[in-house]
Amino acid sequence: MRCRAGALSLFTVLLPLLLVAQLACSNKSDLDQALDAHATADHATDAGHAEHDGIAWFEGDVDEAFALAKQENKPLFLYWGAVWCPPCHYLKTKVFTRPEFVAQSRAFIPVYLDGDTERAQILGERYQTTGYPTVILFNPAGQEMTRLLSTLPVDRYREVLDHAMARMRPIKEILADVVDTGPGAADPIDLNLLAFYSWGQDQAGDSVANAATG
Repeated sequence: MRCRAGALSLFTVLLPLLLVAQLACSNKSDLDQALDAHATADHATDAGHAEHDGIAWFEGDVDEAFALAKQENKPLFLYWGAVWCPPCHYLKTKVFTRPEFVAQSRAFIPVYLDGDTERAQILGERYQTTGYPTVILFNPAGQEMTRLLSTLPVDRYREVLDHAMARMRPIKEILADVVDTGPGAADPIDLNLLAFYSWGQDQAGDSVANAATG
């Protein structure tokens, strides 16, 4: 059972960030400049991937996918879903099929886990997933950079992924830095990553918040 005090601490930390992030969203010049500086070149599909709906989903073991991400110095995009899940269907038909998302997917290693398989359930425990769909972006070192909300508007998906790839930092480090400096002094990209992080799907969310707030 999750700690009530930890949840209250997390809410106290994130509430001002949500408000500041909305203001930060309007400051496109700073965000665009940072994203342009961290733009990732497209890479051709290799033999370790399979084409479905334009996305080169990785074929093979998840650990092999993380090893490839480290070798190629690319993030890993983990999609944990199920065939019968309506929100998963929304992602597959409304987000994953968009040409801009397909193009963006060449910047990371995309991995699909069917949550109904036994192995996926074991991996679900490893990555502390709590429902379908769960979408996590890891940096090449295997550290979680963001966990995307299932209710995230379509147009926000690319933005959040771009922000995470621009930073390449674990979300817990970003949260700790923002708590330390205060939202007013924080980078707009960091505020947006925190505002659109799926804290409700992260079983480790309380520990992250407690570590950040001391």
